[in-house]
Amino acid sequence: MSYSFFSSIILCFLISWIATILIRRYLVHKAIMDHPNERSSHTVPTPRGGGIVVTGMTLLTWCWFAYESQNWLAFVPAIASLGLAIISWLDDLIDLSAGRRLLLQLIAVFIGYYWIAETGSVTQGLLPIWAEWVIFSFFWAGFVNFYNFMDGIDGISGVETIAISLGLFLIASQLGVLSEIYIVSIYIAAIALGFLMVNWHPAKIFLGDVGSIPLGYLLGALLLHLAAKGYWVSALILPAYYLCDAGLTLTKRLLKKEKIWHAHKQHFYQQATQKGFSHAKVSLAIACVNILLVGAAYYAIFEPLHSFIFAAIVVASLLLWMRKK
Repeated sequence: MSYSFFSSIILCFLISWIATILIRRYLVHKAIMDHPNERSSHTVPTPRGGGIVVTGMTLLTWCWFAYESQNWLAFVPAIASLGLAIISWLDDLIDLSAGRRLLLQLIAVFIGYYWIAETGSVTQGLLPIWAEWVIFSFFWAGFVNFYNFMDGIDGISGVETIAISLGLFLIASQLGVLSEIYIVSIYIAAIALGFLMVNWHPAKIFLGDVGSIPLGYLLGALLLHLAAKGYWVSALILPAYYLCDAGLTLTKRLLKKEKIWHAHKQHFYQQATQKGFSHAKVSLAIACVNILLVGAAYYAIFEPLHSFIFAAIVVASLLLWMRKK
């Protein structure tokens, strides 16, 4: 890879870092703040909306590489993601109803799945394409919300985004598909790292829905795209921690007949901070596990079963550590 390629990644990181500092000043000036409440994991008012930088830079990079590779269909999820970003920014400002948000997300994933369907079958032909379209649109919408639910402590979304993005880039390198949209993933990692410099504990800014929703949408698109190429085990392993933490917590709340769209402090990572672990320690633990998951996802190209078992053990160990008294 060329010197200009690495230089552009570093430049992307620096722009993200500086732009996040600047947007923080604007948000503080406009008093767009996330105030602590009984369900918060932070204790001081903190500006939210840092995702404006992350989402804006990610969409610009995505569209650039879609244009460079003449992958015109890749503009479909980009446009849908822009729509989600606008709606999510409004939600950050005025709190839209959960039903309206979910409906718009379902529309976005249903439209965006056109790009996935043109790549191939996620189930490798086991289901008809119309059935896949419906089923995996709901899974994709679920992943988008999981990404939003999990953005609850300092640094967590940054380390998760970096891990998934780097994993996608490494797998794409091995498979020889870097000429496609996957190359954007390394830039997403750089953008997320720039944001993380200001979001690390104690966080000076939060991502907000304007960041977490579009990020979950675009990363979900790339993971489904990878699955449609036949590497669904790798696509499942990369976000395994988020899927398990959010999935198990959601199931528990459903069984208790709680309103799952309401804010709460029942996620495993939240339990860990309530037991005395700092935000930094929990996010570092997640980062270490994610490094192992990236390795497992890469190895799953060759040994899917063994890699899946290893990933399950690693994630289970992290969740048990988070719950230890």
